[in-house]
Amino acid sequence: MEKVHKKLKDKINENSTVVLSLSGGVDSMVLYDLLKKLDLNQKIICVHFNHNLRKESKFEEEQIVNMCEKDNNAIRVFNYNKTGKKNMHDSAREYRYEKLLEVAKESNASIILTAHHEDDLVETFLFKVIRGTTLQSLSSLKKSVYYENVEIYRPLLELSKQQILDYALENNIKYFEDSSNKENAYSRNYIRNVIIPLIKDKNPTFSKNIDNLIEEMEENFNFISREVDIIYSNVVVNNRIDINRLLPLDDYLIKQVIKKFIWREYQTKTTNLKKEHLNKILLISKSDKPSLSYNLPEGKVIYKDNGFLYFDRKSNHEFKIEFNDQVRVFGFKFKNVKEYGNGNDYCCLYTKELSLPLYIRNARKGEKIVLKGLNKHKKISDIFIDEKISKFDRRNFPILVDSEDNIVWIPMVKKSIFCKSDTESYDIIIRCSKEKKNE
Repeated sequence: MEKVHKKLKDKINENSTVVLSLSGGVDSMVLYDLLKKLDLNQKIICVHFNHNLRKESKFEEEQIVNMCEKDNNAIRVFNYNKTGKKNMHDSAREYRYEKLLEVAKESNASIILTAHHEDDLVETFLFKVIRGTTLQSLSSLKKSVYYENVEIYRPLLELSKQQILDYALENNIKYFEDSSNKENAYSRNYIRNVIIPLIKDKNPTFSKNIDNLIEEMEENFNFISREVDIIYSNVVVNNRIDINRLLPLDDYLIKQVIKKFIWREYQTKTTNLKKEHLNKILLISKSDKPSLSYNLPEGKVIYKDNGFLYFDRKSNHEFKIEFNDQVRVFGFKFKNVKEYGNGNDYCCLYTKELSLPLYIRNARKGEKIVLKGLNKHKKISDIFIDEKISKFDRRNFPILVDSEDNIVWIPMVKKSIFCKSDTESYDIIIRCSKEKKNE
């Protein structure tokens, strides 16, 4: 326990604010005692969650509040009521971390302490193996992890439950026992109360062995993550995976890059992403067919086209053109200029022939433009094909229209009958250029 006390003292700064998850059980009450004994003049904000599952819950909440107030420590209480179809333990855990982070941000605390110990680590490991999991998930209960610049620190992970109980007894620490922890109908309780004791009876060092295995897996995963980050920066260009750069890699690395690419699209590590999804995208990448698509969970679609993998990021925004400034949109820059230009990057217009204001937007399905010099309609999609503009680039390629939705100009590609030559009357000139990366 001295080792834990020293690490806590090294971790927590003097006069800092610490958020502690305080259930009232022996683990969190021991951690609370250790925290008080640091003598760093730190501000302790205790957070208690009442899950309202037991008749004793309200009494325990009152006792914890009274204790914190007596110690002059802040206390926040949250009542959890399960909603939705998600497993109660999973949804309650998500709720707890959400609220702990909320309290930390409100109080400008940079650290949250939870009282997970070595037995919790083993229990979680076995629970995930039985339920089905990944190597990454098996090593997920780490001593320290950061969320949104707040550290979640688990100082008791090196201690067994018995060591914590011994400390509580030696130091006369009062705590509450959750009677529901003895109900083996819950999978976690069955693992804790039945399976682990049976294994430990055969091998007393089982918990330490699992702890060592998780540590080795974490080291391996961290190494792989660093390698994938390097590869990712080389194969992902402008939010697209360059398939030619991807395919020379080993299949395992290819799937890790795809997984990272997908997670960035979802913004969260979606639990709906399965092994079969990654395998299917791998097959699409290796297919000789140049254009393919694949539906992923939650309405996402990944496309293969022109040697790239990408998600449909099509924007349906319209951008109004003002003649006294420049507009940046879809990676292009539009500016009102004075000098005449004859190329497709210039468009000279006579405003009396148009319905103002002008807008820039995406092309829409089936739209046609009346081409200058030909005076005939042509589908914009056919023009994109003729000009070898990829399906990815077409999704956010700018089109200039007037307020009646007449197609005026496909910038840098084709002009309509509304674009004037130098011998015709015009009163505005718009120039289009591609934005540079650092502009």
